[in-house]
Amino acid sequence: MRHMVKYQHQNIGKVATYMEHETWLDKAVSNYHAAELFMSRWKNDSRYFSFIGHHLQQTVEFCMRYQLEQAGIEYPDESHEIDQLIRIGRKNGTVIFVTDYIDDHSEMFTLWELQNSENIYSHIEQRKLFRAMDEVRIFLGQMLDREQKLNDKRKISKYGSYFYWGFCE
Repeated sequence: MRHMVKYQHQNIGKVATYMEHETWLDKAVSNYHAAELFMSRWKNDSRYFSFIGHHLQQTVEFCMRYQLEQAGIEYPDESHEIDQLIRIGRKNGTVIFVTDYIDDHSEMFTLWELQNSENIYSHIEQRKLFRAMDEVRIFLGQMLDREQKLNDKRKISKYGSYFYWGFCE
């Protein structure tokens, strides 16, 4: 499956090839898995909360970038502001998929990225981080489900039906 994160690679050349073809959605999944890994290790150590928050922000940002690219919408490369990416999509008439939680907390995610990239120490409350972890998991899962349905539709339009597709490949 394309969105499965590969933890171990035998051949470094395969890693480079995989990374060249990695989509923003693939990168979002990788960042979420990193956040999960760090959360499992450091969920009670507040020194690492900003690091985990950064990966959650990256997950959401990369999902927004993926949607904009799929719609053919240009956006500033240097923008890490979730709310700005959402506005760009909406301004261009594209339906940007975002959950209410992500939309309502877009500034919080942006702040988490800013704090990490600028080395600004700020305490992230554990309860906010845990809630964000759950909500980003839900959002990412819905993004992946939507992408799978779109891929299924593309296959149907290419081959005519599931029946044909299932037996002819």
